[in-house]
Amino acid sequence: MGSKKKKRIIIQKYSYLLTEEISKNSLFAELTTIATTNSGNASNIIDLNSILKASQAISKEIVLESLLKNMLKIVIENAGAEKGYLIDYELGELKVLVKGTTDDQQIEYKLSVNKYQQSLPLSIINYVARTRKNVVIKNASEDLLYNHDLYIQKSKPKSVLCFPVIRKGELSCVIYLENNLVAGVFTDNRIAILDILSSQIAISIENALLYESLENKIKELTIANKELDLFIYRASHDLKGPIASLLGLSEIAQQDVKDEEAKGYFDMLRRTAQNMNKTLEKLLIVNLINQEEEKSEIDFVKTQKNIEHKFENIASTNSVHLYFDIESNLSLYSYAYLMHIVIENLIENSIIFRVLHHNHQEQYIHTRIFSQNKNIIIEVEDNGTGIHPDQLPKIFEMFYRGSELSNGNGLGLYLVDKIIKRMGGRIEVNTTLGIGSTFTIYLPIV
Repeated sequence: MGSKKKKRIIIQKYSYLLTEEISKNSLFAELTTIATTNSGNASNIIDLNSILKASQAISKEIVLESLLKNMLKIVIENAGAEKGYLIDYELGELKVLVKGTTDDQQIEYKLSVNKYQQSLPLSIINYVARTRKNVVIKNASEDLLYNHDLYIQKSKPKSVLCFPVIRKGELSCVIYLENNLVAGVFTDNRIAILDILSSQIAISIENALLYESLENKIKELTIANKELDLFIYRASHDLKGPIASLLGLSEIAQQDVKDEEAKGYFDMLRRTAQNMNKTLEKLLIVNLINQEEEKSEIDFVKTQKNIEHKFENIASTNSVHLYFDIESNLSLYSYAYLMHIVIENLIENSIIFRVLHHNHQEQYIHTRIFSQNKNIIIEVEDNGTGIHPDQLPKIFEMFYRGSELSNGNGLGLYLVDKIIKRMGGRIEVNTTLGIGSTFTIYLPIV
């Protein structure tokens, strides 16, 4: 709600307190105070600017602890109290959320009111919580209705004010204030100010509780993600041993077994174990993306040589030509190993789909790396099959495979997208069916 709207509501609701006519053309006329109709006495003046400032100070807080601390301080100051308590009403039980004085503030959460039995007039607080009505006492020790309360008998407070804060028809909290120096401190004017502020108090408490709930959910998800990362890491490592044994046994069998049918089965076992090993390696990379890694200068030429070596056999077998065009003297300080994974997976993705769709024309995969407008640009272009428009929105999803016939694991492009986001960049895809695709990565030079 804007300042003008708040001021208009205040003036309309409490017009009986106002004596000066406010200009229709400017709600922010040069008026800092407005006198009441009953008196020109300074004690009966509402300072609208102070109310607006107080309301804004309350509304800007979203962290519950800071909100409650500042809120009680503002309430104590505007009411003229010496000390105050903000009391929550949860599941039928009263709990002190905040206590404070004009001298200091101390935050204490979820403490039973019974702990403060000697420090609070429980009969007054329970009455306000039950009836949702204000209790205003000019001199509590002389009040016939409440002077039987143990706290009032012992402490003999003078001015007492206890009022409910209501939100959407429900009790949000109870605020108890007192002043032991002066009787009759809590005037109609001050109660009117607190009434104005109480709506903002209720809204702000609700928002802060929602924010706290969201933070707790985020913490829970963070813990769950860490546990999942640990599970993936441990499971992948534990499975790599048996898979390595399967690969070793299949290689031995290929050499020693004479039966051609049996050799076929062992070859199938070898390919399956290789695919499982690739999946485990990529799951380990998923785990690595979320880990802290030291940044270093990326050597793109070294990355090129490693990738060319890795794909040398499969590229020549499937008539795929790899071309690299790397601008000299490029400088990018980032995650070198992850950068290698990005380029490797984009090239691997092109090769997989070229083989899958039996594209017999000579295929190229052209990787260009250059700088432009304070970005490092990485383009991986192929003249393969292209990507169908229906598949395009899904290609970066985890475990998504473009075809059931694919022997990929659906993690390659997912890893690319996750890594590029981790590096603060973005990726775009330009594709045409039957002609090919170009993946373009933009990485800011920091």
